Amino acid sequence: MSIRIRTALEKDFVAMHKMDFAANATHPFYIIPWKTAGLGACAAFILDRYEYLYHSRNPEYTFLVATAGDEIVGYLIYRKPLGGEESEEWNPTFPKGTNLKFFDKVFGEVKAAKKQYNLKDYWELEGFAVHPNWQRKGIGSMLVNKFLESVDANHAKCSVRASRIGKLLYEKFGFKVVGVLPIDLKEFGDYEPYTTWDMQREAV
Repeated sequence: MSIRIRTALEKDFVAMHKMDFAANATHPFYIIPWKTAGLGACAAFILDRYEYLYHSRNPEYTFLVATAGDEIVGYLIYRKPLGGEESEEWNPTFPKGTNLKFFDKVFGEVKAAKKQYNLKDYWELEGFAVHPNWQRKGIGSMLVNKFLESVDANHAKCSVRASRIGKLLYEKFGFKVVGVLPIDLKEFGDYEPYTTWDMQREAV
């Protein structure tokens, strides 16, 4: 079946979230904060962020989806710099029972790590996943390539915070590691450190 890459619509958000959860079911973000609140709260949180970016940060943010027929099998979200003043940060309402200590720790450490880089003029790849049933079929590469078409058309630099698996894919597209961020999650249970890699790609 042929794969199509298109701009996402608001009606795609629920399918995007379900696919994202299938691809990241063991990710600490999908487990630790929602032990009390439940996965319904997780879904509400993610969908609220999609709605905010889609309506309040347009055209700064772009949503892409990969489809096989009517099924969404992958997505990618990226941000392009618009210049001028910094946009207002998303201020979510956390569902009751959310482990706020987890968000304070993880978001705080990620934000502090980003401050060491001057990313004002960088395009940022901020969200990316492919459904497990459709992985290793070139869909991730198609999505990243679509993103980079826009980046390169603007002769821009870009960045991404990569997982261990994602790092290998991004390296194929010319991204280079500029930093590593291991986050200790022991206070939340028997978890290994959650490690991500800061990666950047020069303008071409």
